[in-house]
Amino acid sequence: MNSARARAAVADIRATLSPFRRRGINEAAEIDAMAARWQQVA
Repeated sequence: MNSARARAAVADIRATLSPFRRRGINEAAEIDAMAARWQQVA
């Protein structure tokens, strides 16, 4: 996976999570951390 695609995937994940993050749901932080790891791997 190239890094541009990884960044797009991360942006998608974050956009999907933003309503949950506003409600303070912990899974958002976990998935954010997972997305950060994906960026490092890509």
